[in-house]
Amino acid sequence: MATIKRTNPYAVKGFTTTSPKGLSKWCKIVEPERTFNAKGTFATDLVCNPNEPAVQEFIARLETLRDIAFDETKETLGAVKSKDLKKRAVYQEETDAEGNETGNIVFKFKMNNVDDRDAPNNKIVVVDAHRNVIKQVPLVGNGSVIRCVAFANPYFMASTKDIGVSLLWSKMQLITLSAFGKKDDFEDEDGFVSTDAPFSVDEDEDEIDF
Repeated sequence: MATIKRTNPYAVKGFTTTSPKGLSKWCKIVEPERTFNAKGTFATDLVCNPNEPAVQEFIARLETLRDIAFDETKETLGAVKSKDLKKRAVYQEETDAEGNETGNIVFKFKMNNVDDRDAPNNKIVVVDAHRNVIKQVPLVGNGSVIRCVAFANPYFMASTKDIGVSLLWSKMQLITLSAFGKKDDFEDEDGFVSTDAPFSVDEDEDEIDF
């Protein structure tokens, strides 16, 4: 039997993981974004407090995967070729509109090349706080409380000699929904309420398990 040649300079495999709860930012989940990829990308930033234990545990798991890939790549390439090898951070620092760091961190989740995928793998599965599948997915505004499921995939970028971990997005739990769009010109008042109520979910969430 012919030996299958390994193309990655590391042997470690990725794993499916569930993120801690955080706030959504720039969530593209109803229609794929096509500005930088004509085949479409679903994506969201997950904004978290780095001091929360669940967030620290999530970081540790991703960094362990990255570090194993780094060590294996270094061994495969040898001392000379791995001289400038670098570890890429598994998260980014969040900044405000003025470019100042907020103290929070951001994890980036993506599903690329949506048009090349067959149904049902060409959509992000979305469930509510009680893990019921949401068939009519709403626009998810910044500040919505979410949790994401993704495949943590180690990668080697030969052009920059970076070793990192990408989060290949597949599922999301929508725990609380923040309205999408710009702030309204009005404020809530006591009085008439339309029967066409906006989408809402229960704030009491269960652990995601699907």
